[in-house]
Amino acid sequence: MDSITRFTLVEHLYRTFLDVLAGTGFRCPQCGGRRTRHSWRSRWVIWAPGRWDRLRLLRVRCRHCRTVETCFPPWLLPYEPAALWLLTTLCDAIALEGQSWAAVERHGDWPRHWLRRHVGRWLSRAAILRQRIAQQWQTWGWPWPSWTQTWQPPATARIADWAWVRVAWAWTAAAGAWAAVAAQIGAWAVWCTLAPLALPSDILPATTHWGRRLRAAARPP
Repeated sequence: MDSITRFTLVEHLYRTFLDVLAGTGFRCPQCGGRRTRHSWRSRWVIWAPGRWDRLRLLRVRCRHCRTVETCFPPWLLPYEPAALWLLTTLCDAIALEGQSWAAVERHGDWPRHWLRRHVGRWLSRAAILRQRIAQQWQTWGWPWPSWTQTWQPPATARIADWAWVRVAWAWTAAAGAWAAVAAQIGAWAVWCTLAPLALPSDILPATTHWGRRLRAAARPP
C-alpha cells in the first residue's frame, strides 16, 4: 500500500491488531478459553519492494489445550514473508495488468523463483478463492451482489478469476463497512479478518495452527 512508507507504520499496525485481540481475551479458537501471553518471536517481513525488517510477533498459550500459537495479523500469513498489500500489487501486475514475469522481476528486482513460489501459488488458486468467496457470502446469508451479473474482466487481465476475486474482496469490505480499513491494509487483509477460514485449505502448511484450522473447516461435516 502507498500509505505504508515506514516500518514504524507496520509495527503500529501490529500493535493495533494486538490491542483488538487483547480486548477479546486472546480467545482460543479451539476451546474458546482465554489465552495468556507466552513469549515473542522475530519474523522477517517484506513490507515494501526491497524492504525487509524484523517484526516481533506475540505468542500466546492456551493452558487447557496445551498449545502455543503465534498471533499473525490478517495481513501476514505463516511462511509467507511478504505482507498481503505487497502480494496484492505483485499479483495484480501479472494477473490484471498483463505484465510478464520478466517485467515484474526487472521492475522490482524480484528473483524469478521467488515470484513463482510466492505469487504464482496464489494466482494458481484464483478459481478456488472465487469459490470460497461465493460460499462465504452464502454462509453469511448475503444476497448475490448485482455487479456479478454484468461483470467482465479488464481487457488486460490474464487471469479472469483473480480479477473477479479482487472486485469481490473490495465489495465485501465496503458492504461490511470496512472500506476505510481496506484503504489502509488492503481488501485482501480485510477478507482474512472477516473470513480467515475461507482460503484454499492447502495454501498454508499443516504444521501451522491456521493451516490445520483451514483443513478442518474444509472437511465435510
